Amino acid sequence: MGAAYVFHLDKSGSSSLGPWEYVQSLTQPNTEFMGVSVAIEGDWLAVGAPSQIGGKSSVFMYKRSGGVFVHAQTLTHPSTPAIDSFGQAVDMYIDAETSTLAVGCPDDKEDSGAVYVYTLSSGEWITKNTLTATKTGLWGYGYSLTVEKDTIVVGTETGGVVEVHSTDGDRWVWQNTLQVECEGTLSLSLHLDSDRDTLAVGCQDLSAGKTRYAGGVTTFYRNGAGVFGSGTLITGSKSYSFFGAGVVVTGSSLYVGIPGDNNFGGSVYTFQHNNPYNEDTWQIMDAEMCKEEDSSMGETLAIDNGILLAGMPQWDMEDGMVGILPTWEY
Repeated sequence: MGAAYVFHLDKSGSSSLGPWEYVQSLTQPNTEFMGVSVAIEGDWLAVGAPSQIGGKSSVFMYKRSGGVFVHAQTLTHPSTPAIDSFGQAVDMYIDAETSTLAVGCPDDKEDSGAVYVYTLSSGEWITKNTLTATKTGLWGYGYSLTVEKDTIVVGTETGGVVEVHSTDGDRWVWQNTLQVECEGTLSLSLHLDSDRDTLAVGCQDLSAGKTRYAGGVTTFYRNGAGVFGSGTLITGSKSYSFFGAGVVVTGSSLYVGIPGDNNFGGSVYTFQHNNPYNEDTWQIMDAEMCKEEDSSMGETLAIDNGILLAGMPQWDMEDGMVGILPTWEY
């Protein structure tokens, strides 16, 4: 069935990091894998359910009202029969001038994939564009994506291809295609900083010689023409550490999740640079490690208002595997 759980960060106490207080759980009937993807922006929350029992894959849109989220709209794939992967990835951006919701559907178009773009109109999300890969022979376009104001970045499930789309406020158009070192069938993880000038692309299954599945992260920067140029690659050093499973870039800092590190307890590494246009300037500054084996800390990362969250999808409790989010303030 699946569900999404909502927590509120209480900053009224002595610590700005918590406690986190449970608010509500969100479910929908006849869903499978609800919560595979989530995105929150302002008063809106999007929850992906890429497979439904006897129905279409969906993205459920909730709006905050009276301190809780209330179901406001259900988005489904426009075709018949249904495409199971609609909602595999979601992200959105909202400000006073712009509203953008991107929904990945990597099994669309005979498995080449697509991304559906929506905008708010009179309180309702309406279709604006459909994005497809400009490069032929790709598989799983839309398996990962990230949105910031006038930029949508889309990753493929295989091939290490990332495409950048921009908008003038009317339509979304392709800007350029980036290639990263990647192999296998695991997805890319993407993060674009709020200034839209730095892009981090993680590929957790990258191997180098005998160092199998060490992983890697490639960072790209916009040049003077506003286009992302060549990237800088940082690689993991340990086999099966999956360096880059989760990535976050903000300002001069890069945070990398390494769920296979420390006997799969996982870790999060912090890198910093002084000159983003110089290659090999990323320097490791800090490392947070989980002492509990098989927790996989760093599988996912997120940051907002200076607070970094790290997912631990396999942290072992007596009643089963649960996900928790350690927090750090930067």
